[in-house]
Amino acid sequence: MKTYWYMIPELLDRTTLQQLILEELSPVRIAKRIGCSPYSVRTAMRHHGLKRGYGKYSKRRRGDSDRL
Repeated sequence: MKTYWYMIPELLDRTTLQQLILEELSPVRIAKRIGCSPYSVRTAMRHHGLKRGYGKYSKRRRGDSDRL
């Protein structure tokens, strides 16, 4: 049986997914943590209107000079 993102409680709940983004940032890391594919995480993020960049490493990814 195939597993879709809406079958995973952590991805179905917007608040839970948003918290995971704040903690982990990367869809790959979130997927490893909850045991699904990164594609499922990205699909759920799009469905809920969430974007990456909320986490503690977002400044580094944007290239801000005050990161060090």
